[in-house]
Amino acid sequence: MPDSVTWLSLPGPVREAIHQHTGIVTWTSPGGQGWSTSLRLILQGTNGRAFIKGTGPGDGDILAHQRRRLALGADLAPHLTAISPPLLFRVDAEGWNITGWPALPGRPWANQAPRSPDVPKIAGLLATLAQVPAPDIVTGTARDDWGHWTDNPDALDGDSLCHSDPKASNFVVDDDHIWLVDWGWALRGPAWLTPALTVLSLIESGWDPGDAEQALMTIPAWRDAPRPAVQAFADANARMWERAAEKAPSHRLRRLKRDISRLWADYRETSWQT
Repeated sequence: MPDSVTWLSLPGPVREAIHQHTGIVTWTSPGGQGWSTSLRLILQGTNGRAFIKGTGPGDGDILAHQRRRLALGADLAPHLTAISPPLLFRVDAEGWNITGWPALPGRPWANQAPRSPDVPKIAGLLATLAQVPAPDIVTGTARDDWGHWTDNPDALDGDSLCHSDPKASNFVVDDDHIWLVDWGWALRGPAWLTPALTVLSLIESGWDPGDAEQALMTIPAWRDAPRPAVQAFADANARMWERAAEKAPSHRLRRLKRDISRLWADYRETSWQT
C-alpha cells in the first residue's frame, strides 16, 4: 500500500475506535514516511495530540511482515521507558492494525554531522540502551542478519536489546531531551552493536571513521567492545553491502552503504595493525 493514507480514507469504525483514545479529531497532518507502515499521521484530538502509524487490511507476506514489525515496536515500549516514548493505545479494527504514541516535541531527526551537539546526546542515550537486556519477544538476532557473512558468527552473539537502524531520522531531539524511535526492527545481540551501527551512520553524515568511533567512547559497552568481534562485524557488514550493490549496481543507496561500510572496515583493520 502507498505511504499516503489519509484520516478520512480510514473506515468509519476505525476512526471511531481511535476517537475512544484521542477524543474527537479536529485536524491532522502527515507523520512522515516509513518503510513498514502505510499510515503515519499526527492527530489533534480533544484529548491532546498523538502520532499514529499502522497497516491496513490484506494478505500476503509483505503485509504480514509489516504487522509483525508494528507489533514488536508496540510490545517493546514498556522495556524502553527511559529512551523511547510510551505506547498510548492500540487499535485493531476492520483489518487495520494501528498504534498510537505521543506526538513528541522538537525535531523529528538528529543532526549527526561532525561537531553537532546532538551527537553527545545520542551517545548518552546509547549508553542507557546498552544496559537493557533483550526481552523474550525479540527473536531476531545479529547472527541472523550478519552471521553468514563472517567466519566468526559467535562474535555477534549477545543478549542486549539492539536498534538495527540508528540513523538520524530515528531520533527525536527537543532541547536536551532525545528519544530513539521505530523499534520494529529490534535485534538481540552484543551491547556494542547499536553504537557500531551508529558509527556507520556518523560516517555517512560526514565523519572520519576514527573520529566517529571516538565520538561514542563515552559508551562503556562500545569503549570496552572486543576488537576482534567489532572487526568481524565490520567486515561482515561490508561484505553484505558489497553483495547488495553487486545485485543492483544502479541503486544509489546500496552503493553508498557499500562504500561507507568498506571504508570503516578497512580503517579498523589498518588501525589495528599500526
